[in-house]
Amino acid sequence: MNNSPRMRVSPSLWIMVFVLCVGCAAATAPKPSSAPPLPSVEPKASTAPLTRLRKTVVVADFEGGSVPPREETAFWNRALASLLIADLRASEQLKVIDRHNLAAILREQQLSASDLSDPATRLRIGRIIGANFFIFGTYTILGDQVILVARMDDVETSQIVKAEQEAGKIDEMRLLSRKLSVAFLQGLDQRLAEREAKRLGAVGGAPLEAVRYFSEGLEYEAQGAFDKAVEMYTKALTLHPKYQEAREHLEKASEQAVR
Repeated sequence: MNNSPRMRVSPSLWIMVFVLCVGCAAATAPKPSSAPPLPSVEPKASTAPLTRLRKTVVVADFEGGSVPPREETAFWNRALASLLIADLRASEQLKVIDRHNLAAILREQQLSASDLSDPATRLRIGRIIGANFFIFGTYTILGDQVILVARMDDVETSQIVKAEQEAGKIDEMRLLSRKLSVAFLQGLDQRLAEREAKRLGAVGGAPLEAVRYFSEGLEYEAQGAFDKAVEMYTKALTLHPKYQEAREHLEKASEQAVR
């Protein structure tokens, strides 16, 4: 007979041991395959580069002239395109193909600017360039009056996105061209369109010869010939010292010329 004393364990100690065993079993048990739902997170603004959101626009030289024909007004075919390009380039949402790049593509395709009068050719060139929209227009000068007509086509769908017409005195040519720019911007960059619409009252007033120098300066600036651009802007300001557009571009071109 074994007379050794037995160890007595209190009920509370048994309860503690039971709880510890259950806890260990729960810790080592495999987790369910489906994870619990994550807490909702507020959506963040897109951090994608702006270039991914930009639309590409190509602008062709305007066609037309004066009635009866006058050689001294022929420069407007290039000038109107340059003015429109400069206005659209103020938008960070747009990439604008200038007339010189367009001319290079036409040469590669063995085409001339007159071939762009054919809608199918325009759209084909637009696709080659990678443009979303193609803008082209005409001008007609009758005495001291002028009519501008311009249209923007969707290169992918071949549909007319917008068609605009402006008419007035030839001395208001810059104001009329700016109105066209604002009209096209309304479908491409609404914020800039609203801002430029408020500035329309300050546009104009410069004599035609000053506008011509200004447009030539824009062409040189687009080509990177900043010294020539400075020369043209300076001539424009000499004729019209209050020519604010020419002054703004002169400052930018001067900065680029000294780099």
